[in-house]
Amino acid sequence: MKNNSDQLFKLKNLIRAAHTNYSKQVSNFLNPYEQRLAQELLTNMDEFVAKFSGGYPQAQRKRLLIVPPYLEYSSDDLEIQLFQINFNERFVKLHHHQIMGKLLHLGLDEGTFGDIITDGSHWQFFAQKHCTALLEQEVTRIGNFKVSIQPIDRHELLLVKSEYQMVSVNTSSLRIDQLISVVFQLSRQTAKELIHRGEVMVNWQREKRSDYIITVGDSISVHGFGRATLVDLLGHKNQKWQLYLQVYRH
Repeated sequence: MKNNSDQLFKLKNLIRAAHTNYSKQVSNFLNPYEQRLAQELLTNMDEFVAKFSGGYPQAQRKRLLIVPPYLEYSSDDLEIQLFQINFNERFVKLHHHQIMGKLLHLGLDEGTFGDIITDGSHWQFFAQKHCTALLEQEVTRIGNFKVSIQPIDRHELLLVKSEYQMVSVNTSSLRIDQLISVVFQLSRQTAKELIHRGEVMVNWQREKRSDYIITVGDSISVHGFGRATLVDLLGHKNQKWQLYLQVYRH
């Protein structure tokens, strides 16, 4: 897993290349936290066009296209390809973590891949277009099941079934161990053990401090349980915080 300083370095180099070479530059797929970093770096470059896209309007993982002034550009410059996973839907049930695990075990950077989406039965994912041949050749099984990978046109995009729920919760503290306990219905001790074992990430970086204070925009991943993003603080009353979160549970 790349750390924040590595990604910051790459983003700075990307912006520098666009400016120095006066050329269009495209990033890898960026998670929401990395997109925020990029937006902060682009604050003083108003003359440049900056476009984020993940291939469909609801995308969480997106590529960044930077275009110097007066250069023409199109969505094709982002080089995003949509792929269909073909399998026997009558006998096989795939899951997000299985698909992601297979893709990451190909030895490619995680930034090669965008969102993995489903309508509840079928599965698709986005990736950088130059990987098409490799994906078709190498992804023939996911777990114990035979599959095939097929590049498809955008108009064949699934009607996405969201895996996330928007929920409101009350908590006495914004500490990460308390929030994990409340959201995933675990004991506080279990939450602390998960954190200390390195099974919790905040903004895609491993976090081992159980007293870490969560702020709006933070995304928390708990191995084996799911992911939660703090969308808003709704208020503080009777010594309780009311939080509004986007939650995905395994």
